Amino acid sequence: MKQSHSKLLIGVGLFLALCFILWPLVRSGFFVTDDGDWMIIRLSAFYQSLIEGQFPVRFLGRLNQSYGYPVANFLYPGFLYIGSVIHVFGVSFPDTVKLIFGASVVVATGAVFLWLRKFFSELPSAVAAATFAFSPYLLFNLYKRGSIGEVLAIAVAAVAVLAIESGWRRLFPLIIGLLIISHNSLALLLGMFIVSYLLVRRKQEFFLPFLLGIFLATFFWFPAVFEQRYVVFRSITVSDPAQYFITIGNAWLLGPVFLVAAVIVLTRKRRHLAPSEYFFLGSFFLSLFAALPVSAFLWQGITVSLFQFPYRFLAGSLLPGAWLTAYVCSRLEKRSLFFPAIGVFIVIGIVASLPQLSRIIFVDRPDGYYTTNEATTTVANEYMPRWVRDIPINRSYERIEFYTGRGTIEKHVAKTQKILVTVHAAERSVLQINSLYYPGWGVIVDGIPVLIDYTNPRGVMQIAVPAGTHTVQAEFRETVPRFVADVVSAGAFFVWLGSVVYARMRPEEKRTKKHL
Repeated sequence: MKQSHSKLLIGVGLFLALCFILWPLVRSGFFVTDDGDWMIIRLSAFYQSLIEGQFPVRFLGRLNQSYGYPVANFLYPGFLYIGSVIHVFGVSFPDTVKLIFGASVVVATGAVFLWLRKFFSELPSAVAAATFAFSPYLLFNLYKRGSIGEVLAIAVAAVAVLAIESGWRRLFPLIIGLLIISHNSLALLLGMFIVSYLLVRRKQEFFLPFLLGIFLATFFWFPAVFEQRYVVFRSITVSDPAQYFITIGNAWLLGPVFLVAAVIVLTRKRRHLAPSEYFFLGSFFLSLFAALPVSAFLWQGITVSLFQFPYRFLAGSLLPGAWLTAYVCSRLEKRSLFFPAIGVFIVIGIVASLPQLSRIIFVDRPDGYYTTNEATTTVANEYMPRWVRDIPINRSYERIEFYTGRGTIEKHVAKTQKILVTVHAAERSVLQINSLYYPGWGVIVDGIPVLIDYTNPRGVMQIAVPAGTHTVQAEFRETVPRFVADVVSAGAFFVWLGSVVYARMRPEEKRTKKHL
């Protein structure tokens, strides 16, 4: 009975902690963040391209003043696919984003608790899971930055370590695949943490599933890497890392509970530490080091392009910090200082969360604000094709028009990624399709592919047509490299599915042989 009461109290405690943290998500409207509105706008444009038939979705035709923008080809589409499924059931785009935020925090907290239970008893695990939920950096991503990709990636990483300790090898490839499409930078950072974790825990049987997960996500990461040659991302400075280090003004983001726990473990009167203690201490302090100004010498070149913000490395401190907190609590569990220490940890966690929770501002915008907005949804238009010299500042109200020459156009289909018209040209003319050219666009005139000229300052598509009546079709499709990446992902999925089916059949085969 006492044990059941204890479990009930722990469950209620975690529930109340999550309610305290997530209450802003149930209010009407959306909270003001750095990127939150952009994520909603991007989701609505992604959904529009998806229902128009583009899959995988790469080119968001409504964005960039309706000239299109290939942002989904480069930036974490995980929440976009999840959000599109949720929106199908009638949930508005703002509420869909809030639902993903809330579910990610709940799943992450629950996964951290169950993961820690593999090492510690219930109460230390619950305290550490609660401090994880209260961690300032998690709330900073949620309510200040509105970084839905980072919050989702943190949740997936928590599920990944739980899967490792629970022996979920069959599920592991899907988890790794989801991590890769959840957030570009954190997929690399947390992926390195997971690989190191597998080595320390000697879980070699998970390396092949990990590799299969990478193949599952090939449809995204391969084009994102291969096609950077087509956009300006590598040639511009998106952020100055010197402005995003952890300093005195934002030192609370380090997570005081985790920091205290790490210092306690580090200064214990013990000559040797266990491998797990070394690993989590090393991971924790290495993450902090990369976020502090002392690591400035590392922040140049590829490091900046991959991670952009030094404080982003704090995501790598969350799981180690939770483990160290549970470790400290477990060492105090049978001592008189146990409950006072827990009380101190909880109070520190709540106080550390207040700077973020007390600054939330709400705004109630109509859905049309998001579903008609045509911004690029990126900071510096960093995924603009290189051949675009004049970035659009106004939308074009015609999807296709005469650039030179004269005639009439009968429109049959005029979607963001497919155009079908009948052109009656009075003379030899040049038609202009008011979408940015990006590899994948193709134009057919009277059933014959034609060359696309995109050397104009705006980088839009222009084609020549002779005098007379012609059928013109333009459509965005997969290129050969993208198609190969899609095939690799599809093949990896069928390999995973076959392994699951085979694993489920083997016990039945064994029982049959035993009976015979």
